[in-house]
Amino acid sequence: MRHYVLLIFTLLVVPGQRSYGQGMVSGTVTDQVTQQAVAGVRVLVKETGSTVQTDESGRYRVQVSAGLSAVASGAGPEPRVPRSKQLARSGRTRHMLDTVFRGWCPLTVAPNKAGLTGIRDTGFTPEKEFQRMLKSYPFIRLVREQPHRSEVVRDVPYGDADNWELVADIYPAEGVEGKAPAVLLIFGGGWRSGDKRQLGPLAQRLAAEGFSCVTIDYRLSTHALYPAAVCDVKTALRWMHKHADSLRIDPHRIAVLGFSAGGQLAALAGTTAGNPELALACGGVGGDRVQAIIDIDGILAFIHPESGEGDDTKSTSAATYWFGYTKYERPDLWVEASPLTHVSENTPPTLFINSSVDRMHAGRDDFIRVLDEHGIYHERKVFADAPHSFCLFEPWFTPMLETITAFLNRVMAAGSTAGH
Repeated sequence: MRHYVLLIFTLLVVPGQRSYGQGMVSGTVTDQVTQQAVAGVRVLVKETGSTVQTDESGRYRVQVSAGLSAVASGAGPEPRVPRSKQLARSGRTRHMLDTVFRGWCPLTVAPNKAGLTGIRDTGFTPEKEFQRMLKSYPFIRLVREQPHRSEVVRDVPYGDADNWELVADIYPAEGVEGKAPAVLLIFGGGWRSGDKRQLGPLAQRLAAEGFSCVTIDYRLSTHALYPAAVCDVKTALRWMHKHADSLRIDPHRIAVLGFSAGGQLAALAGTTAGNPELALACGGVGGDRVQAIIDIDGILAFIHPESGEGDDTKSTSAATYWFGYTKYERPDLWVEASPLTHVSENTPPTLFINSSVDRMHAGRDDFIRVLDEHGIYHERKVFADAPHSFCLFEPWFTPMLETITAFLNRVMAAGSTAGH
């Protein structure tokens, strides 16, 4: 039963046309999970006087007489990721048992706010990660900011939310006359830990290459649930556009870069410029467009065969804390927050830099296929035998910096047509 409710609910909440009253629900049956759901819909609609038809290609249409109808949009006849591979058998079993014993309904489940402690989680810092990684990689060296190398303006307010002042550090471009291309850098830490100083060394080195860099703090899952963090990223982008003159940046040459959770946020912000649903949730419209995305080991799809996000078997996962719901309770949120959901002909040129940790690549190859379909420029760099946190350490930091600099020079050059 829970599968059946999920099918109808997901169709109703995905972005697209919505209507109320007697009408049609349509979609695609591509796998066992959805087929089970449609089989259940047949029973459900029979009880309400509705009908369902399924053709050989898997397209189904449900004539709804129970008061609700919707037309799902954004999914073609061949989804990029088959749903049958999105949930393990144990997950589907749990899904159904929860329904029987809990009477689950996604419209009434309240978010789990246990993680909203109001206290910053300091579990992930470059220094702690360095000590942890030394056991497996004794040759690594932690990259730090170089004192007095460049002027840094600290703790500049770029917005406020929920009585929380949002601040940024600014690393002005070196050796650039006039307005410089800019990069917004977003730290990682499972949406729960970390701060803007984490990517300071990278921002400093990019500034030396002629890019004005802005590193930001954003609301973590200890203070606010999704979509607060992505709203903060978009607030920062609008702030950069609005204050381009005083920041001496070119508003038509802004890239967004992130590591781990920050990579997911960077890709999500970069693929949802002008998105009406997020604009409504974030209270701002326009000024959030970027010209390039750099994703450093940030996942692109939460519910995906390659993803390990949402494993709550031993303890609450970082992603579940961030959403306030498990992926079984509100899969629509997990899909909505996946950059793969939003990649389109409007997505800017994208650079993927990855470790050898396979689960951190989730959705990347599907994302690239869509970019290829639209002729959008992209690059991919994978470091063999590198930990997830490789971007914080040598011997990977310098070649990563060179890859980023070359990519930015290619796609951010004045008059560049890369990706078009």
